[in-house]
Amino acid sequence: MNDRMIISLPISPYDKMSVGRMTTPILGESISKSMNCKFIMAINVLNSYKNKNYSGFINLMNNYNINPNQYWIDNQHVKEMMNQIYILNEMGYICEKEKKIVRCTCGKVEISKDNISTINLKDSLFGIKNDEYYCKFCKSKCVIGNEKVLVFDSKLVDKTNMKFYPDFINKDKTTFDKTVGNNDVVISRNRSTGIIINYKGHKYNLDIDFLWQNYLSLFKEKERIVMCGNHQLYQLYMVGMLEQCFNNNNNTIYLATPYLEQSKDEYALNNRAMSLKVFSLLILKWAKKENTFDKSLLNYINSMNIDKKQMLYDIIIEKIDTTENIIDDLKYVLTKKYNFQNANKELKRRRRNV
Repeated sequence: MNDRMIISLPISPYDKMSVGRMTTPILGESISKSMNCKFIMAINVLNSYKNKNYSGFINLMNNYNINPNQYWIDNQHVKEMMNQIYILNEMGYICEKEKKIVRCTCGKVEISKDNISTINLKDSLFGIKNDEYYCKFCKSKCVIGNEKVLVFDSKLVDKTNMKFYPDFINKDKTTFDKTVGNNDVVISRNRSTGIIINYKGHKYNLDIDFLWQNYLSLFKEKERIVMCGNHQLYQLYMVGMLEQCFNNNNNTIYLATPYLEQSKDEYALNNRAMSLKVFSLLILKWAKKENTFDKSLLNYINSMNIDKKQMLYDIIIEKIDTTENIIDDLKYVLTKKYNFQNANKELKRRRRNV
């Protein structure tokens, strides 16, 4: 195994299957096999207010025969990540400023007014009605007030070495460079987060997301693929910026899976574990930001017996001859190896020769 790693963005654990959610662990395991590197599945339980149990998630992975080399659980590394936060402070990335803060009654909405333009309202905790902000949870009208807060000065980060794939993600990266990357990111919270940072004698509640977003600084591998779902681009960008603060010489690819249309047909996969793996690897078209659900592919996979399906999967994830260029290796795996026409052609050739 080489000195590369593929690691997921810390994901909230779940215990029920869907093709969209299972794509990240399936891809992570498969890429690690194709490129002969370790796969680390990172799990986020620090954000959970109630259930911090991730055993159901690991059981789900076991049931579908998905086997990372390591599970990395964020609440087991709080001390190390806090040390990195204090290093960021010593490096001058963190400072105290007065900002206009938008806040609701229940405390779920707490954001700098300056950062609202960077938020996707569809996935946000707040909405806008009659030019006023309201909380989607407690339904209260948000108030705006001046407060002294801790901020991360993202303008100081050199972002030129941040490489994203697929290529269309670079359009989002350019947008983030102009918004998030050219602004202060508020990293303290008024509500209790359970994580306290002492800044020049003043105690602040640290934003949990900002704490785990510096997790890459805890790993030693110099070549990394950091992967996430298409709805986590903002978090992926933040993780990338924080990695650059600690070491911009790492050769890191930030990988986001294309969007896959949901369909009730996904539950019709036969021989679930192997079918799900083959379908997930072959359904994605990496040149497209949005992918439709391909029922004909599903039917074709269902028509195979388990031995034929296993043979197809083995062809897809077959180890490649890696080069010194990690992005070229990744592109080859995703677009040539995880390609239905190529894989099926090779399957037919090998079966003829049996």
